[in-house]
Amino acid sequence: MTAMAVDSQPQTMPRATTAAAVRAVAFAYLVTSLLLLGILTLVGRADWWRGFAAATVATLMASVATIPIIAWAMRAAHTRADLAGGAFLVTAGVRGLIALGAALLAVRAGGYPKTPTLLLVVPYYFALLAAETVVLVRLLWKSGPPSKTTEAKHD
Repeated sequence: MTAMAVDSQPQTMPRATTAAAVRAVAFAYLVTSLLLLGILTLVGRADWWRGFAAATVATLMASVATIPIIAWAMRAAHTRADLAGGAFLVTAGVRGLIALGAALLAVRAGGYPKTPTLLLVVPYYFALLAAETVVLVRLLWKSGPPSKTTEAKHD
């Protein structure tokens, strides 16, 4: 027979941390957009503006598509940090595939310039990855070590 300790953390915590992750991703996306706008203003080339538009839409699609994975990871982080970490790795890969796939679609089918479109996806990708990583690390840091399980074996 096995007796296990019950985790008594409030159930509202995952919802709050999921909202924090969404806010962090939105903030990183906005800041990256503003920084890229400033750089493109200084560069002043029309093809880079078109690439910026395509990269912005592609990474927005990728961010929205990966929010459910992030939300699930936030719920799992309190009890299974390994699953949360794995989910964040999956999220990074899925976001990269969707962003690059959408950017390549814009280049091939939409006639957007190749170099600016694909290069401008990169800052978005790393900014969103950094934002999600900070949220995950804070969540895991606050949750502390996993609760100990008490097992009693009776023969």
